[in-house]
Amino acid sequence: DMEFYNKLEDPTDEENDMLDLAFGLTKT
Repeated sequence: DMEFYNKLEDPTDEENDMLDLAFGLTKT
């Protein structure tokens, strides 16, 4: 839910690098 989502920190560079390698990635 959006209340929990808004509490999340921004993704780290390492997390973004992993997402760059993900197959079929879509924005939510």
